[in-house]
Amino acid sequence: MDQVVEEVENVKKEFEETYKQTQQHIKSIHEYGKSRLISEEKSSLSRLNGVAQDGMNFLQSLQFKYKYFCMSDNMIRCIKDEDDKVLMEDAHIRQR
Repeated sequence: MDQVVEEVENVKKEFEETYKQTQQHIKSIHEYGKSRLISEEKSSLSRLNGVAQDGMNFLQSLQFKYKYFCMSDNMIRCIKDEDDKVLMEDAHIRQR
């Protein structure tokens, strides 16, 4: 279960970083053409659009991964709860 928690934290961290980067790419698209900067010449609009789309796709992938780990964690908790119930019932039966 500790591995699941660790993976969830990694996914959250990666999501935050990717979200910030994608927001920056989207901002660059909105600002494109408003000023003539040397860096703008290096970053074509189609390249920025592709990078932003890649970021969005990666965010969707991370969101799926996050949901999967949360579901796995809940299943582990349910299994543990069921095991605890069985152990408690077994202990109760043995006391009789």
